[in-house]
Amino acid sequence: MGRSKIKGLDELRRKFRRLPIEQRRQLHKALRKNAEELTSMQRRIAPVQSGSRLKKSVRFKFFDPLKVEISAGDQRNKGVIHARFVEFGTKPGKMGRRISLRDKKGEKRVQERNHPGTRPDPFFYPAYRSMKRRLKSRLTRAVNKAAKAVGVKK
Repeated sequence: MGRSKIKGLDELRRKFRRLPIEQRRQLHKALRKNAEELTSMQRRIAPVQSGSRLKKSVRFKFFDPLKVEISAGDQRNKGVIHARFVEFGTKPGKMGRRISLRDKKGEKRVQERNHPGTRPDPFFYPAYRSMKRRLKSRLTRAVNKAAKAVGVKK
């Protein structure tokens, strides 16, 4: 659902390749802790209206040791596809057109329903924004600690 982009990521990855395995593990550990804390906060503030499927759908996944994706709801996770509608709300409008059987005059009857729209009930990005500084500083400390251990100067 949400994506962050790190400026200079390619250069950073080249430098990380030079780091020994132990320092990479420590960076991965800090990144994992960040992801766990963030998903935990998002689960705590996720709205619960009819069950807790939305809360359970908030998760993180590592693609490589230094790349993590945090998401809420999708079709693969028990049919929770409404996370974006909860986060951002929906606008009012026509919900669907249904053509019924013919009426007494033999003409087709068309039924349309109006959808009033829903208000946003954000939980994903507010958690990220409230924890952004802490997450960034933890990762910065881990990077600096790993660089010191290897002897790389800023």
